[in-house]
Amino acid sequence: MSERFIASEILSELGWERLHDGGFEDELEREVAEGHPLFSIHVRGIARALGSDDVVFEIIDSVEQGQGKIVEVHLTWIASAPDVPPYPLTTFYQSESEWIEFHEQCAQPIGLHPGSARNLRWRRHYFGLTLLTWIGVGILLILLTLCVVLSPP
Repeated sequence: MSERFIASEILSELGWERLHDGGFEDELEREVAEGHPLFSIHVRGIARALGSDDVVFEIIDSVEQGQGKIVEVHLTWIASAPDVPPYPLTTFYQSESEWIEFHEQCAQPIGLHPGSARNLRWRRHYFGLTLLTWIGVGILLILLTLCVVLSPP
């Protein structure tokens, strides 16, 4: 395992725990099909999110230059054949510090458990869409009511 990777204290603050002696490589290999950016790439498990299926891997293969050396994967734990790309969902980071910065930014503004930072970003997006939908429905109802009230008998 790369000892220069994120300190255990920082992982803990972000809601992650370090994997000792790697981990989850076999599951990732089962889930990745041809066409996925991690297909045939050698990785080593570094950390896993507490409360979700996200795992951070270090890319130890030099084949995929430019993709980033840290990759976060949301494992699906599907028992059948490999998932069709883009699943499992994958986010590449150029460095450990980029990964830390992303998780610190996603977790702190909401004040919820930081371990599911990707989920928090989705929740904010979903809440925004839901709010806009209800505002739109409200406006339509008001316009409909005005049309009914103002229409000639």
